[in-house]
Amino acid sequence: MLIVELEGFLERWDLGPGLYAYVGSARGPGGLMARVGRHLLKKFRRPKWHVDWLTSKGRPLAALLFPGLTEEELYRAASSLLKPAAKGFGSSDTKHYTHLFKLEPLPEALYLLYTLHKRGQLGSRGGT
Repeated sequence: MLIVELEGFLERWDLGPGLYAYVGSARGPGGLMARVGRHLLKKFRRPKWHVDWLTSKGRPLAALLFPGLTEEELYRAASSLLKPAAKGFGSSDTKHYTHLFKLEPLPEALYLLYTLHKRGQLGSRGGT
């Protein structure tokens, strides 16, 4: 889960300033560290994925890793706790409404995810 602060507007998806959480599998060339580093350090010339547009205009703050959870399990938890931000964002390869969520307010949302994870209510299968 990538946490990004958007200070201006991202017109392509009609996103305003605020904190956002993006749910993704972080699988790809170079593995987890390469994907996370790409977004946290903005290691790309041109946006390739939807989340690249967000990180190119916003400020990546953190990457939260949930070992043992699949992308599907993390998506289900986020979608039950957080407000969807933009239809189709990052979810073109799934049937999900979106993979981008508005964090309002941040501490409570993260605490809820942490609490569910500790209780084993987010799932227990392998994956990220």
